[in-house]
Amino acid sequence: MTLTPLQIDGSTLTADIVAEVARKFRRVAVRPGRIEAMQRSRETLERLVASGTMIYGVTTGMGGMRQFLVPEHVSSQMQLNLLRAVASNVGEPFSEEAVRASMLARLNSLCRGHSAIKVATFSVLLDMLNARVHPVVPTKGSLGASGDLGPLAAIALAVTGEGMVTYQGERLRASDALHRAGIEPITLETKEGLALVNGTSFMAGLGALVMKDMETISQTADVVASLTIEALTARLGPFDERVHQQKPHPGQQVTARNILSLTKGSRMAISEEELQQAIGSQHNGTSTRKSDMLIMDAYSLRCIPHVHGPVKECVEWSKAIVERELNSSNDDPLILAEQQACFHNGHFHGQYIAMTMDMVAIAATTISMISDRRIDRYMDQNHSSGLPPFLCRNNPGVCMGLMGIQFLSSSLVAEDRARCTPLSIQSIPSTEDFQDVVSMGLAAARRTQEVVCDTAYVLASELICAAQAADIRGAHKLSELGRQTYELTRQFVPAITNDVSVTPFVEEVAKAILDGQYAAFLSPAMDEYRWPASTVPVS
Repeated sequence: MTLTPLQIDGSTLTADIVAEVARKFRRVAVRPGRIEAMQRSRETLERLVASGTMIYGVTTGMGGMRQFLVPEHVSSQMQLNLLRAVASNVGEPFSEEAVRASMLARLNSLCRGHSAIKVATFSVLLDMLNARVHPVVPTKGSLGASGDLGPLAAIALAVTGEGMVTYQGERLRASDALHRAGIEPITLETKEGLALVNGTSFMAGLGALVMKDMETISQTADVVASLTIEALTARLGPFDERVHQQKPHPGQQVTARNILSLTKGSRMAISEEELQQAIGSQHNGTSTRKSDMLIMDAYSLRCIPHVHGPVKECVEWSKAIVERELNSSNDDPLILAEQQACFHNGHFHGQYIAMTMDMVAIAATTISMISDRRIDRYMDQNHSSGLPPFLCRNNPGVCMGLMGIQFLSSSLVAEDRARCTPLSIQSIPSTEDFQDVVSMGLAAARRTQEVVCDTAYVLASELICAAQAADIRGAHKLSELGRQTYELTRQFVPAITNDVSVTPFVEEVAKAILDGQYAAFLSPAMDEYRWPASTVPVS
């Protein structure tokens, strides 16, 4: 399906739309009126400069050089010098989708018309995005202080024809790629280098992709847990809507509702009526005896709503924060045509994104942690309600079954727990103590993206275990949606009767998770809930 071109306006960009542009190459245009807004901001800057107004980065130096007063005739060279000086990142490059997301985020911020960039310069960046000329941006080195200076400088240099890009499958000089694409590089003028780099657009763009994936992970977690509830013959009573009405957390309530919907019609999971009948028939009322059936499941099963619920609410809140940042003017200084004034500010600071990404890392690790505990129950014959050890169907002792898959999940959980140490409080002052409190926002977003990816691997591991257990018990006993989840998994993973490496299976299922194939089993009505208006911000 061909996507209609997106018209950015500086106010309505969402994480979903960022993902479409970044991953599906949706073309981008500018909504009518935004070009005129940018022109008015530029004209205001020129009038202010002509009137003698002192403006940071225009008539003064920048950063640690801000004490120097700069004549207008060298301002253009100073803009290019800024890009060259701060393009100091190192390491493997960001993915093309991350670069595309950040280019879109910067364009959306600039088109708000408060950054005084020339329309011609804006248009080169827009043309590069649509022509798929992707600057090579090393991953490490941003403080998230005056925005993402290093990463955005790598993009801005490409606008001028400097630096390296990827184009049509090749890595080449930006000047050569622009020539091939029919795009004329720009010569920067007053404030334009600063307008291109002094903002939060890389961390916000990457953060939008993280939120898109984390939203999918949060939805998928309910689908995976529901299949496990069936495959481990867990009890359904704890998910009754009546009991969750007594603890009014919306995320908890919708999780319980999802699980009951997903397991409806199951002949594996145990209803409250079945449970009472089975245990009651063993109770003679005169002597103590050990029941053949436990009255309650372990926390990793019974408390799924109480663990998945806060994750849902964290995702909803975090997505709103990221989308606000996407739709902000986040550079310094801002030139507001309506007031005919320049405002020096701190809008470039990335603390909102940094703290949000730290919380999302915790949320993702929470999902993988409880999933890993459910995987452990599959492995342990003492806790799996009659399944063979390690789900080994044939020749146990000689064969190992799915023993190795737990090594994977437990290792990822351990590593991601360490990654949950907050980066948003790791400020190290720099630039002669001018940037004395920095956010580490991009580092937090980059790290959280890894955690979310790991969570997909852990959920994939649980799905493989659940499918194996369902085969052992009889997959025909699954609920309708459980059966669909099982059959989707079997498209990627055959029934395992002899020991094989599970690595390719985990990779395939994790990809399907992030593609949203499992989340699709939740209808919008099932996974929909409303926040209390008095407590939850809406983007």
